[in-house]
Amino acid sequence: MDNWKDKVYELYFVEHRKINDIAKLIGKSRQSVSAFLNTKNIDEEKERRKAVSKIKQRESNKANMRRVRREYKSSLIEYALLKRQHIIDVNVLSRERHFCDI
Repeated sequence: MDNWKDKVYELYFVEHRKINDIAKLIGKSRQSVSAFLNTKNIDEEKERRKAVSKIKQRESNKANMRRVRREYKSSLIEYALLKRQHIIDVNVLSRERHFCDI
């Protein structure tokens, strides 16, 4: 087996690198790296990577939803405080307008 093929096999299956990264490191085209890997029956590795990616995506979605909910709650609190301050300011200005003539 050629030296670059051994290196590709090691980078893909041991270090779990992507095909584009391997092609850049080896100096071969992405198509030739992919063609070599497809001759090695890489279905199990693809399924493993899909499962890992799915788990990462779920965790990312959970984290994003937590962040959105936290921001929503804080925006409601800010809105309530701003509305309360507005009512106070309106009352102060209203008193000044009505009682300034006395």
